[in-house]
Amino acid sequence: MMLTLRLTDLFHKTTRKVIDRLRYCYFKLQIGNIGKGSCIKPGVKITGNPKRIFIGKKFKIWHNSVISVGKGKILFGDDGLIAVGSFVSAGNSQIIIGNGVAIAPHCNIIAYSHHYKENEAYVKCYREGDIIIGNNVLIGAAVTILPSVNIGNNCVIAAGCVVNKDVPDNTMVGGIPMRVIRTIK
Repeated sequence: MMLTLRLTDLFHKTTRKVIDRLRYCYFKLQIGNIGKGSCIKPGVKITGNPKRIFIGKKFKIWHNSVISVGKGKILFGDDGLIAVGSFVSAGNSQIIIGNGVAIAPHCNIIAYSHHYKENEAYVKCYREGDIIIGNNVLIGAAVTILPSVNIGNNCVIAAGCVVNKDVPDNTMVGGIPMRVIRTIK
């Protein structure tokens, strides 16, 4: 039984590597840039103009994530990942994700969002703005990052947090809405 499991593991690992390589070649032609060693897994949906998406080296986008861009741009750094089921939407703004950023499953990074304004039609009440995520940032599961937010370097965003304002360097935040938990040394 163990031999059978090892053989099936080897078969699936080899198959995944072949599929990843073929998908890399496909996306090399489709998107603005995809760096060496980067990978976009099956089930990732890209909407809008894929030529406005730029991916650095060794960046992985896992299954069932959605990457959406209008007239804006999305720039992914090197050596990072976006886990399963996450949603990144730039609209007409820019989203810049630095190097060494780990984004856990089911996160939402949204540069265009509707917001309540008194005495205005809901359909006309929206906010948009660039989102910048620094280097070496850990974003926990089910985090939502709203428009016009800058997250500094070496930050940790706790699971389930709603990030509605800037996060300074070396800071851990959490909660809804977010609050500073502590400084990271």
